[in-house]
Amino acid sequence: MRRIPLGVLVLGAIVALGGVAPAADFGVPCATNAEAGTAFAEGVNCRVLEVDGYPREYLVYVPASASARMGAGELVPLVLMLHGTSGDGEKFLKISGWREKADAGGFIAAFPTGLTYRVLEPGEPPTTTTKWNSYDLASHIDPAVQPDGYPAGAPWPADDVSFLRGVAADVATQLPIDTRRIFLSGFSNGGEMCSRIGIEASDLFAAVGCNAGTLETVHRTTTGHPNIPMTLVIGTIDPKVLARIQAVDPSYREIPLDPGELQNTPVIRDIVPTVLTSLALADRPVDVVTKPTYTELTWRTGAAGNTDGNLFRFWVLKGVEHEYPNGTNNPHKFVMADAYWDFFNEHPLTVEPPDLTPDTKAPNTKIKKDPPNRTDAREVTYKFKADDAGATFACKLDHKGYKDCKSPDKLHVKPGQHTFRIRARDAAGNQEEKPAKDTFRVVR
Repeated sequence: MRRIPLGVLVLGAIVALGGVAPAADFGVPCATNAEAGTAFAEGVNCRVLEVDGYPREYLVYVPASASARMGAGELVPLVLMLHGTSGDGEKFLKISGWREKADAGGFIAAFPTGLTYRVLEPGEPPTTTTKWNSYDLASHIDPAVQPDGYPAGAPWPADDVSFLRGVAADVATQLPIDTRRIFLSGFSNGGEMCSRIGIEASDLFAAVGCNAGTLETVHRTTTGHPNIPMTLVIGTIDPKVLARIQAVDPSYREIPLDPGELQNTPVIRDIVPTVLTSLALADRPVDVVTKPTYTELTWRTGAAGNTDGNLFRFWVLKGVEHEYPNGTNNPHKFVMADAYWDFFNEHPLTVEPPDLTPDTKAPNTKIKKDPPNRTDAREVTYKFKADDAGATFACKLDHKGYKDCKSPDKLHVKPGQHTFRIRARDAAGNQEEKPAKDTFRVVR
């Protein structure tokens, strides 16, 4: 990923911009419309960030209440909201409730958009729709179908973890964000991606609130990152969850609120242990809250070796279907943004936040071993090293395309003149502009 260029750094104020060229067409009026790294204005800001050579879109909402706080010298939180399958950032700006919550709470809300995939599901016709790269997306898509202009060699499915990190970094380097209070929520496929962020980006995101989508297999927290506070919310009449339960036991017509029955319900009894294991939490004891319209179960005891103080909270909401509750789309007026905001406020980041200053320095490759200028060998070996220990490499022989490679790299060659190039790329996505190059001749 190309890290965000450090544009105008705005501390404690929002600037008015004029003459910024539009970066993309969005489905909402944009207070500003530009590339990442451009200063934000009050209102809805439309942005494009290049990730692995492809433009990614997101909206950043700066309410007047946050502008006032920043103008008074305060740091403000940031919340990212991820849409579900077929959605986009514009839709969830309008329906999720996070825009209204940002108005009331005086914080920044961002609404990214996933890329479009050709989805293949057993027994269903192929569909082309937006998706997030949660852990199992690759098994549900046609890998040969990509958006027009998607770069050859870029990861597919797309690297959404880097994209969402980039969105947070863009906002945090332009505005006075409290970097201990960066949070993320997601719905359905966005809920699955929310869970992945909780596993892979808990060094940046302090807590996550995942709705109607979760981990299906165990994925342990990235080494060196803290285990994260995570919530999962489902509705008692969510047809997608009920269909999976009924495939095991057709007698279920609704997901039960009774805590004992709930924990023994097919599918639920698999999901909960999967999440607990992923977050390094013990399965006992369980804190239980039961109300006529919802049940709340909380696990907060760390498994052996986990001293991070994280927890997993599981809410089941009566009368809620497959939707992100916003107060108008469910009979009991649940508002997910309200519930998650309370949860987020209880859980700031417990470790030192990462440095979000953009990394724009590309690595440099040195060839450590190469073949003689003239050789009769039909196999030659190159050894090389970059000045960034975490860099990866792509190599190219003559007019062939670049391919991933590692040192040492053995090449099978025919007689004639040959040119070998090595290009390094660092973890921030910075790519070497002038690859290391060596030329040799194979004689008969």
